[in-house]
Amino acid sequence: MKEFINKGGEKISLVEVDNLARQHPALDEVVTFAIDDETYGHDVGMAVSLRKGEDLTAMALKKWIRESISAMKVPKHIWITEEIPKTATGKVQRRLVADQMMKQAAS
Repeated sequence: MKEFINKGGEKISLVEVDNLARQHPALDEVVTFAIDDETYGHDVGMAVSLRKGEDLTAMALKKWIRESISAMKVPKHIWITEEIPKTATGKVQRRLVADQMMKQAAS
């Protein structure tokens, strides 16, 4: 999957958003990805897992991210999950994570 998305004509680096979110002390793993959006075509989605013993809401994480990055790059939806889905070889693939998070949202 591409490392950039096009949100309403603006290129957004998913790696930039990943790197910012990884600085939050409560987060263990982070992966951002494109999600469909009726207005912009694509928007930013994010899946995170928390460090053991940490408690953080998606809303609190969005607020924290918004303090350091342009509003256009703030994830529209954040999924907090036990673990980030990986391939059989243990690699994180943005498309795999996006598909699994969207399935969770639909159910």
